[in-house]
Amino acid sequence: MLIRFTLYLCLAAGMLSTATSCSDPSENNLVVLDSLQTEIRQLDDFLKSIDYKQSMACLDSVNDGLHTIAAEYQDTFPKSLAVMVSSYRGIRKPLSNLKDRYHVYLQEMQTSANQIDNLRKDIQEGNLEGSLVDKYLNDEREALASWQQEIEKTVNMAKKKLIQYDSIQPYIRHTVDSLKAAHL
Repeated sequence: MLIRFTLYLCLAAGMLSTATSCSDPSENNLVVLDSLQTEIRQLDDFLKSIDYKQSMACLDSVNDGLHTIAAEYQDTFPKSLAVMVSSYRGIRKPLSNLKDRYHVYLQEMQTSANQIDNLRKDIQEGNLEGSLVDKYLNDEREALASWQQEIEKTVNMAKKKLIQYDSIQPYIRHTVDSLKAAHL
């Protein structure tokens, strides 16, 4: 995380020095657009760094395991199982959040990339005045910063919970299999 932040600062400093050396304001704006496009690509790569299909398979397994255990122990869990079930439930929310938001994030980044492409065309063709360009650039910067924080939080939490899932799953799987075998 610190390395990524440092990389962004270096990239921003490089873009700023390039932007200030340009004589034409539209060139400055194009440099800013290049920077925004780079950030979108990096954010897209970060989002795709988590295996979405595997995460959803884990979520399905968690839901199935919890359903089976809850059906057997409708009142009280044994103490050792209660601790595992509590941890197992803690896995479900971040993975559900990833499921709910993953495609929204992808769509938002695609929309932003399209807006930046359109803004680039308008700047190059001289269709927008300076204050309007500044407003649009600022809007894109703010949106990207907001998504970046949310995406990083969602993906990092899901990755942590997948590690936890790997450590708990054998015990839960054994318990679920035992419960199913007892009912045969």
